[in-house]
Amino acid sequence: MRLDPLLTEGREAAERREYERLATVLLELHALEVSLDDAQRSIVLRERRRMVSREDLDTMVRLLPKSESSVLLARAIVSTGSDGFEAIVEALNGAEGRPERRVYIDVLADAPAADQVVLKALSSHRPDLVAACAE
Repeated sequence: MRLDPLLTEGREAAERREYERLATVLLELHALEVSLDDAQRSIVLRERRRMVSREDLDTMVRLLPKSESSVLLARAIVSTGSDGFEAIVEALNGAEGRPERRVYIDVLADAPAADQVVLKALSSHRPDLVAACAE
């Protein structure tokens, strides 16, 4: 298993705020994760959550409309599952303009696994969040 070197590289990338490098590590972790049995997969998921903070995910999401590496970032964010989808929904809620909102909506629309997070946001008690997701 090559988990430890990936985690080390991911932590270094996060500390240095090298989000494209971190995205690459996340995709490599995801590839490793899908090749494992359930017990090993749960270890990878736990360690990934320790490696990537919510702040890191939020930053990566906010880079999506501005980065030349938006496809790489989007794939990495989607690979984190509900953690990434929740970060996108929050960013959508705070987006400054339609082009930025469109990027977030496109990522959510292209990720069928995001449905549960979007449905949860639509039933939120926060009207601003419901309006953003309804778009």
